[in-house]
Amino acid sequence: MQRPNHYIKAPLNQIPPRLVSLQDYAKEAVDYFRDDIYAYIAGGSGDEHTLAANTSAFAQWQIVPRVLNDVTGVKTQTQLMGLPFRHPILLAPVAFQTLAHPEGEAATAEAANVLETGMVVSTLSSLPMEQLAQQLEQPKGFQLYFQADKNYTLSLVKRAEAAGFDYIVFTVDAPIHGIRNRAQRAGFNLPEGVSAVNLHDRPELPRQSLTPDQSIVLQ
Repeated sequence: MQRPNHYIKAPLNQIPPRLVSLQDYAKEAVDYFRDDIYAYIAGGSGDEHTLAANTSAFAQWQIVPRVLNDVTGVKTQTQLMGLPFRHPILLAPVAFQTLAHPEGEAATAEAANVLETGMVVSTLSSLPMEQLAQQLEQPKGFQLYFQADKNYTLSLVKRAEAAGFDYIVFTVDAPIHGIRNRAQRAGFNLPEGVSAVNLHDRPELPRQSLTPDQSIVLQ
């Protein structure tokens, strides 16, 4: 496998015994990426208060044992949106996964298939949605960012439908890109060969001239 020049070290061919938890992988990742790429992947918006709050909130969830209960017939299968899932877990949409591995979203899709887990493909995937739809075996979703051009937004929906996606996840809380201070400090830019391939034919974004009483955010 050819190693793109934005990786410091080549991806591992096998998992070493020292990597047994998510925290282990997170610590190891520092040695594999350029500083700016790691800052983009690991960082959050602004001063990262929300990132810290999300981590803390997730840590509050616990599995509470119920001992001496009859678990005959217990199963994790469920239905979401009328679709069958082996368990109520989905891989959330994550952009530009070839930043982390040459195979990018294709490797994630392979893992989803092995674990019988649904995957939601990002609008900002670094691999074409059609390729990933063909690869995925479980009910598969496409995450949609609304575009400035409504007709282009509709064309993305039609592409997802034609590719065989089972459902669409709408992202409605990102009208503008968040300010990622850690990535800014590190000088992050997408490296050559990594891009939002699903948006290559997007019309040029409109340019606006604002008057002093108008806001770039509130319009």
